[in-house]
Amino acid sequence: MLGRQGDHGMMDRRVRYRRVMILALAGLAGGTLATACGDDPVSPSPPPPPEPARPTSIAVEPSSATLTSLGETAVFRATVTDQ
Repeated sequence: MLGRQGDHGMMDRRVRYRRVMILALAGLAGGTLATACGDDPVSPSPPPPPEPARPTSIAVEPSSATLTSLGETAVFRATVTDQ
């Protein structure tokens, strides 16, 4: 008979533990919903970043080059002017 009472005591502890865990989880879920659905106004989004400068012209020097053999190279210099 003593063994059976011990079993009931263990079952009662398990039931109480489950109830406490369910209440704790419900409280956490309710708290999360309450803070997520606050009455604070939504702050406006920040303005978009300014557009980057775009090139308006490109000058290349020299304006031409003549290559006379295979593997020959020429050096050019480009200057970009922004808006």
